[in-house]
Amino acid sequence: MDTMQDLRQQYEAAAAADDVEARVQCLWEAMTVVREGGRM
Repeated sequence: MDTMQDLRQQYEAAAAADDVEARVQCLWEAMTVVREGGRM
């Protein structure tokens, strides 16, 4: 599983590439981590 920092870097790269699907995936994964009580 990616850490929150990894997800942030992936999100920023996706935003720079204007890749909406990748941004949504990063947000979903981050939300799942938070919902499960982890901060990673």
